[in-house]
Amino acid sequence: MTTQTIPEINANARPTMGERVDELRERAEGLYARGKQRAVELEGEFEDHVREHPVRSVALAAGIGAGVGLLVGYLAARR
Repeated sequence: MTTQTIPEINANARPTMGERVDELRERAEGLYARGKQRAVELEGEFEDHVREHPVRSVALAAGIGAGVGLLVGYLAARR
């Protein structure tokens, strides 16, 4: 049985941890890039939809605004 000191254990674990951190960083960067690309695609789809249905889009935005306004008003009145 070999006994290692804490500095030896740390020295042995450091390269493994560094490799794992690099792997996780690469994975996170990939996920970020894919998410950013998808957001750009959704923005284009959204813009196309608004151009094709301007009245419906304005009515939907007004409805959402009214709903949020009612909710805020209700919550403010409760205080």
